[in-house]
Amino acid sequence: MVEDYSGLMSIYSKESPDLLRNAFDSILAQTILPKEFVCVLDGPIGLKLTEVVKWFKSECINRNIKIVFVKNPVNCGLGISLAEGLRACSYEYIGRFDSDDLNNPERMEVMLNYLNEDKNQDIAVVGSQIAEFSDSPQRLIGRRKVPISFNEVAQKVFLRNPLNHMTVVFRKSIILAVDGYKDMPGFEDYYLWMRLIDNGYKITNVPDTLVYAHVDGNTYARRGGIGYLRKELKFQYSVYSQNIIGTPTFVRNIFVRGIVRLLPQKWLAGLYKLLH
Repeated sequence: MVEDYSGLMSIYSKESPDLLRNAFDSILAQTILPKEFVCVLDGPIGLKLTEVVKWFKSECINRNIKIVFVKNPVNCGLGISLAEGLRACSYEYIGRFDSDDLNNPERMEVMLNYLNEDKNQDIAVVGSQIAEFSDSPQRLIGRRKVPISFNEVAQKVFLRNPLNHMTVVFRKSIILAVDGYKDMPGFEDYYLWMRLIDNGYKITNVPDTLVYAHVDGNTYARRGGIGYLRKELKFQYSVYSQNIIGTPTFVRNIFVRGIVRLLPQKWLAGLYKLLH
């Protein structure tokens, strides 16, 4: 089995130092450690976060993990940061890690085993299920289940995001073949999945819950309001103008997803929990 992979994470100034430290701990506890870890510092991150990053660098060196820093002089956003980080990764397999989530110790082992099975050589991206927590992963407050077959993913991709971004492992060469991540605030990953499927690549998920995702009181609220509606409209117009979706799907998404973005915060949070 090919075990060499790059880890990829983007960090910006509003991250929680404690959550970042815990996220790093869960990466260092992987049963298969990364050969290198690419850390994108998206603008100045402040003293406390810098201290956590320095600690992680020291731990990586102790474990013979090459650590690579990509530094943006100003905050550029997740899409641009991940595009830069992707190019800096040395290995074909890349595991995405979020700065406030906890990873099951066997996450990367499960994913790498899956991608290396003979029957899965045509899979470009694999993700997993997530469980959500606020204060402690011992007190779960929700889950987000996603499809576990490509056919189901392909059926649902035009309705909602079929992967949990913080769980994915992908093949670098294929991501670069569709020009990688783009600057599409709020939809960086969803836009990438749509372009992959449009170009004939397969994406899917395993049934295992391999990441514990941190959510807070504003997690779902941030996905609503006029500002997020503008992001939604930009995203939908982009995939429509590229003929990734047709006119009926475009109209339906503008109407249905547009209304959702304008729901009161409590209703929006309730809807997300119901869908999950």
